[in-house]
Amino acid sequence: MAAMTLRWTGATSGVVNLNTNWIDLATGAAPAGGRYPGSTADYDSVVLDVAPTTALAIYDWSALTALQSFRITPAYNTTVGLQTLKMRAVADGGQVLVDAAGAGKVELKGQATAYGEWIILSGRQVELDAKMQTLAMYGGGVLMKAGITVATTLLIGYKQSPTDVTLTIEAGATLPSSILALGGNVTCNVATTNLTISNGTWKQYGAITALITQGGILEWHTGAITAATIYGGKLDGSKDQTVRELTAATVYPAGSVDLDCGIDAIGIGAGGIAMMGGAIKLPPGMTITDV
Repeated sequence: MAAMTLRWTGATSGVVNLNTNWIDLATGAAPAGGRYPGSTADYDSVVLDVAPTTALAIYDWSALTALQSFRITPAYNTTVGLQTLKMRAVADGGQVLVDAAGAGKVELKGQATAYGEWIILSGRQVELDAKMQTLAMYGGGVLMKAGITVATTLLIGYKQSPTDVTLTIEAGATLPSSILALGGNVTCNVATTNLTISNGTWKQYGAITALITQGGILEWHTGAITAATIYGGKLDGSKDQTVRELTAATVYPAGSVDLDCGIDAIGIGAGGIAMMGGAIKLPPGMTITDV
């Protein structure tokens, strides 16, 4: 057999492993022989691109052949509950594309190996609990659950406005060593290694090894920051009185730092703060000396 591209219709029921709930796009008919995605050794593709008769039900794909791709378009208008979505390796073109502006809650859970390129374009409530090579978001409300692993690339972008993505990263999530935020309203509950922010607002609850801001706001709540380079935008520690330390920072003319949380809770480490311009705000009574 050859790989198929199969469209979900739910014509008979919400049962995933039933051929009459699918259409083979090559023939326009239900696949013959009881075929459904993953039921043979071929790497099928799945599309949710019409309003179905019945929603795609919760289903565990883990014992079946991996999918080559999985795509949701705005025409799909109900929920998606896939508890395990096996994706083929990204080297083979495996991709999950979620453009689910018309859908309800979308839950995607992946297998134990980091596979695939995942792209989120839209969706009111998209929950991800998967192992993946790359994750790029350009719109929608996204929850990265505690079990998620993003192995190599995490990008938060936007289509029209820097506020297009609203993202929450749960404690326990595994993130790549480098993260790029071109926009987004992000709440992150795990430590990050190299975080670069160009726009949007990033609320951080956890340590940061190396922070670069070129614009936007890093709203700093908990955890130490080892090194911060503020080319533009703002490092804002004013919203939380949790004790924490900024080991070293460099601030350039377009950047600013606000450490005034109302009390002397933020320590300055041995590296100090190098002011190459920009602005800094300190809590009452705190001074920084050039030694």
